[in-house]
Amino acid sequence: MKSIINNKRKSEILVEGIVQLHPGDVITHQQIAALIDEAYPSGRYAYNLQKARQVLLEKGIILESISGDGYRVATPGAFVDESLKQYSKGLTAFQKGKQILNHAPVSRMTAEERDVYQKVYDKTATLNASVSKACVELAKIPRKIHPLTPELVGRM
Repeated sequence: MKSIINNKRKSEILVEGIVQLHPGDVITHQQIAALIDEAYPSGRYAYNLQKARQVLLEKGIILESISGDGYRVATPGAFVDESLKQYSKGLTAFQKGKQILNHAPVSRMTAEERDVYQKVYDKTATLNASVSKACVELAKIPRKIHPLTPELVGRM
């Protein structure tokens, strides 16, 4: 199938439909499929949805996945949770990189390879520590209680 309907890209048509929704509104997979004239699930459906999500993000709109049903237009506060999810994915990738580096067969490396290994190891150790600390701090933010909260000050 073509990715254009009436001289508009399908992703643009999807964006136009979603921008009219309000935070908390749900759009089902069937509604999206009908809007862009693509079967769900399919590669073309996923491609057009991904393109639309990129444009929507630039417009300050994100979609939360509702497993098996579709998507919910996120409330403004959900942007923080979504960003934390993405940072967590990055931390997982960092941890995987660290694991691979830690299990490298250093004893079988040439002197030049060991030198490169050591430089990479030193830099990534610092990077991993910084990222881990930042993720821990970010995770604590939603749970922090303001120090002048009446319960802490003793005024109820």
